[in-house]
Amino acid sequence: MRTVSLDELRRLPAEPWANGLGSTRVVAAAANPGDGTFDWRLSLADIDLPADFSPFPGVDRHLLLVEGDRLEIEIDGQVTRATPEVAIAFRGEQATRAVTVTGAVRVLNLMTRRRSGPSRSSLEIEHESPTDPDSVVAAVRLSEHRVAVARVA
Repeated sequence: MRTVSLDELRRLPAEPWANGLGSTRVVAAAANPGDGTFDWRLSLADIDLPADFSPFPGVDRHLLLVEGDRLEIEIDGQVTRATPEVAIAFRGEQATRAVTVTGAVRVLNLMTRRRSGPSRSSLEIEHESPTDPDSVVAAVRLSEHRVAVARVA
């Protein structure tokens, strides 16, 4: 298992969202050379204002709040509050928009290309240490691979 601090993630180069309405830092990805697509991608996205999410047809997405006070997203008309405890799962072709943003927030965004059969990816809380409750924010599972992302103040 690989552990990455948020401080390390903040130093990654920022890229604009596909729709240009936000920015993201790619943590890791399995890219398909030549066509610009990916099999999976884990990124840290900055959301500063209400904005539409980029559509990604054929992609399953998981979003987990890791920094910031309040983020609500609307998925096909249903508003859900993002939390650091539970990832929000949705399909990349669903109409998705950040509707309430209090201050700047950061989210982990796991995207996996949908294949035949159920997705074997997940974004979830791995553990919270009783002596350091912020030690691990999330664990990413991509089939048999796991990547832990640690929160560092």
